[in-house]
Amino acid sequence: MIVAPSLARERQHRKLPAPLVVAFALAVGCPTLSLAQLFSEVTTQVHFVSLLRHSWGNPIWGDFDNDGFLDLIVPTHGLAKSHGPFVYLNNAGITFTDIRATCGITQSGDLDYGDWHGYALGDYDGDGFLDLYVAEGSNKGDTIKSDLLFKGGADATFSYVSPAAGIIESTDRGRCGFWVDYDNDGQLDLFVKNYANVNRLYKNTGAGTFIEVGAQSGLDLATLGKDYGTICSFADYDNDGFMDVAFSGDSTTESLYRNKGDGTFIDVTRRAHFLRHPPYGKGIAWGDYNNDGFVDLYIARGTVGSENFSNTLYRNNGDGTFTDVSTAAGVAATTGTWAAVWGDYDNDGWLDLFVTSAAPWLGGVNNANLLYHNNGDGTFTDRALAEGVQLQDNVSLHSVPPGRTTITMAFLILS
Repeated sequence: MIVAPSLARERQHRKLPAPLVVAFALAVGCPTLSLAQLFSEVTTQVHFVSLLRHSWGNPIWGDFDNDGFLDLIVPTHGLAKSHGPFVYLNNAGITFTDIRATCGITQSGDLDYGDWHGYALGDYDGDGFLDLYVAEGSNKGDTIKSDLLFKGGADATFSYVSPAAGIIESTDRGRCGFWVDYDNDGQLDLFVKNYANVNRLYKNTGAGTFIEVGAQSGLDLATLGKDYGTICSFADYDNDGFMDVAFSGDSTTESLYRNKGDGTFIDVTRRAHFLRHPPYGKGIAWGDYNNDGFVDLYIARGTVGSENFSNTLYRNNGDGTFTDVSTAAGVAATTGTWAAVWGDYDNDGWLDLFVTSAAPWLGGVNNANLLYHNNGDGTFTDRALAEGVQLQDNVSLHSVPPGRTTITMAFLILS
């Protein structure tokens, strides 16, 4: 997940994206609803824009103007075709205002060629306003470019500050970014996952600037991604107070790096009993599904042309190791899934799991999403159809392969 970056220390340690009890933001259509369903579509009512655009990654939530309501960015890929991301300001939980024209998130600087990929929100300078990082490609590694750092302001506007902040110029093929305080100094640092290039770890100096320390940290060569680049997500899996990182594997196998607490990371994939599953891990989600105090890990798998990659639920054993419980838990889907997120949608105290499935031409049996209800006994039951989020039409792309297709916005809330 790919997953939304952390906005606060608590969210970093649980590593949970915007809760499902708030909303789903997906590239979907919606079937007829029944009274038994908990979710209803309100796309038109909340004033979301429906346009065909190339997308990249998950929508990301954050309160841009500090009014207590989550605002939304829907990333897009390739500005020449997408014309920039969708950016929405939340109007007190009733409607959204499209602020693309005024927010300042636009092509910026002399080395921005519009090849935008992963987005990440976080307050790196501690001024109380969320900032935005965008990882940029490099024309297949042939062009010097700079990723984009936009500093957030009080009026929900952003200004480009990459050069001043120390974001390096390179030929890195940027794919995703993640804000995380990896050294526990109280300052948000930034990890950037690149495709077929070294990764970057930017240490926050506390003065509004960064120093690149990827090589010193041991993360620079972590899973040199193939295909679209490896998806990563940080969480403290061993409860030692330092954030670790898992890579879901895309054309590789998943891996786990432990934060040693001294500014460095070590590959503990085999030690943790990761089972080196087949490649094409797409979505990655941390969540404590059994309420034992240790975060567990779910990986959704899929690729164009095949649905023969079973998803994996790794149960955290609490001793630094994991056990594959996918089949026993009932979550080993093989329908070509591309994204996953944990959230307690029915407020029963147990984390449930939502997994999006791609359209048939991507290799899935169908494009029915999965909403795994946590039964509280280590097993799950798919209730996507009953709750109104299965959304099967065999056409729509519920989770979008990077740079390959188009997106329309749909918004669903608990009724």
